[in-house]
Amino acid sequence: MKSFCFAPRYTTLLGAALLLSACGGGGNSSASSSSVATTPLTSTITASNAQQVSASGYSATSSLNTGALSQLSIATAASINTPNMGAIDFALQQVYQLAAHANGGNLVVGISVNQNIPCAISGSSTVSGNLASSSGFSNADTISMTFTNCADSAGTMNGKFSVTFNNMSGIPNSSGAWSGTMNTTFSNLNLILSGGTVTMNGDMSIQISQTNASNKTFSASGNSFQITAAAGGKTRSTTLTSYSLTGSIANGVVTTSTNGTFRGNFNGNGDADYTLKTTKAFRAAVGSSSPTEGTLTITASDKTSVTMTIVSPTSVRIDTDSNGDGVIDSTTTSTLSAFLANI
Repeated sequence: MKSFCFAPRYTTLLGAALLLSACGGGGNSSASSSSVATTPLTSTITASNAQQVSASGYSATSSLNTGALSQLSIATAASINTPNMGAIDFALQQVYQLAAHANGGNLVVGISVNQNIPCAISGSSTVSGNLASSSGFSNADTISMTFTNCADSAGTMNGKFSVTFNNMSGIPNSSGAWSGTMNTTFSNLNLILSGGTVTMNGDMSIQISQTNASNKTFSASGNSFQITAAAGGKTRSTTLTSYSLTGSIANGVVTTSTNGTFRGNFNGNGDADYTLKTTKAFRAAVGSSSPTEGTLTITASDKTSVTMTIVSPTSVRIDTDSNGDGVIDSTTTSTLSAFLANI
């Protein structure tokens, strides 16, 4: 058995830390690391809750790729200075770090990796898995990173992130050509920051085809992805199920569309499931969390719905069908910051 020295760069998670601020009521200042099974209720979308429903749905979908750290900061007045990074970005950063270390040494075919590594301040991390080749990731290669009170100046992390590789061509990196599928799992991945805490659980299959840093197509899908975030005295949780995202980066623009179901509590009487559908792709400049266009429709089980449309990078329009007949009953406009404050 031969091991490689992987210096964990878990600060890449900090960008994803409060990325999925979502629906739910207020509560204590810590985030739960497990989900509670509940029977979803029918929660009608009305003019009074339409902005909260749509803001939370928008936050949950957009944060898969671009992050919603700024959105949670607006909602809670928390001061958290971390990069604007989504779950896909976090997963890719971990893969890039793994690739750089796994392919930087003289690893033999059939290698089994298992190494404990101290963190910058305190705690430890363990990198384990199996690699079939020393020249890159191969089909069915698996790597896991387990963190135990792993702390540096940015925060403390516990939990596990795992990835299995398939259909790989080239070595994963941020700027060169490569493609592949990465089946990732977040297991009670809990991050404690000075401004709040986040726990992520779930699965995400990510497909990438990249020519260079400025030209790529990507997609992500999964059965369930749950995020619980606590900051500013509020605790918020949401779960995306049967979700899928497609996107691309070209000519300095990120384009994404997300569909699926998310669960939230907006009336204070229990969780309800809502269907998400992007009816016009969201477009934003690379590095920006403010889209220039995009439309998302959220529908309750009783067919009531709300559609949020990006009018400009600073404003949104909210159209509500409060009786489920397919006809808009009310329309409001809002600044983007006021809209996101409903999260």
